[in-house]
Amino acid sequence: MNKFISGLMILGLLSLTVAPSFAANIADVGENYWANKEINIVVDNDIMSLNGKQFNPEGNMTRVEFVNWKFYQMKIWMLVLKTNFQM
Repeated sequence: MNKFISGLMILGLLSLTVAPSFAANIADVGENYWANKEINIVVDNDIMSLNGKQFNPEGNMTRVEFVNWKFYQMKIWMLVLKTNFQM
């Protein structure tokens, strides 16, 4: 069972590194933008979303967007902790 869970975690990490090659076409984030890879990862994994075809990386984040992002982050950590305690 431990090997199965470890395999799933490794597969998940590998999928994060492959995600940018299948990235969405984001109109306001060019290939040479300093955070292009990270933005594509968060968009592809539904951590943050686009407004139309724009991400607006230099814009402000609303309180609702920030709280939604923090809840998503907490949910991920709860899954990791739950998995680690069951091993």
